[in-house]
Amino acid sequence: MLSLSPGPTQIEHATEVAKYAQMWRITNDHWDGWTLPSKPEWGEFPFSLKDEFDRIAKWAPYVKPGSWPDADMLPWGSLTPHPGWGEPRQSGLTQEEEKTELVLWSISRSPLIFGGNLTKLDDFTRSLLSNEEVLEINQKARVSGPALMPYSPVSWRAWFARTGGAHPKTYLAVFNLTEDAAKWDVSWTDFHLAEKEHAVYDILNKKHIAPAKALNTGLIPPHGCVLFRVE
Repeated sequence: MLSLSPGPTQIEHATEVAKYAQMWRITNDHWDGWTLPSKPEWGEFPFSLKDEFDRIAKWAPYVKPGSWPDADMLPWGSLTPHPGWGEPRQSGLTQEEEKTELVLWSISRSPLIFGGNLTKLDDFTRSLLSNEEVLEINQKARVSGPALMPYSPVSWRAWFARTGGAHPKTYLAVFNLTEDAAKWDVSWTDFHLAEKEHAVYDILNKKHIAPAKALNTGLIPPHGCVLFRVE
């Protein structure tokens, strides 16, 4: 497998990089902040979590077996002893933001590369790295992409993914990009599902939700997300 890290690959080179490599970076170095300070002379460095949503969506049509646009490492937990940017520290991402990052990377099928110190794993970081069903979406989905095509609202984003095989599963994620807790009702057709009642299982909160005519996200924390499996 060849993985390229040229910084932010330009979308016009998608066919070329897919011809020669199986993974390639689509951003400059991604670091541990919802938003991060930058200067014009730095280009896109450092690349924040909020910046990732539209960049990953832009590359979604090019995701396929053997062709994996890479949104960069997951900077969680202990960023020590030499993080590569800034001082040694605990990740600047909140727990909600780290969950959002895991779900976004997984449902969009970005490669998962841990960028923290494995010898200093805290319990929360370990829980993210060992969330089997979320990781299964990343590893087994055969179709994925942004919902509400071609554009999502400024305040939120939505994604879907489907696994293959004899018993395929459909997953839906909604992300709150605002600074306040919020909730939304999303049409099933925006996720390319039949317009009827669907029941879902809330994966992150581990609860079943009764059939309804639309997806009610419930209250999502700032910078947080919800992730559902359609039952």
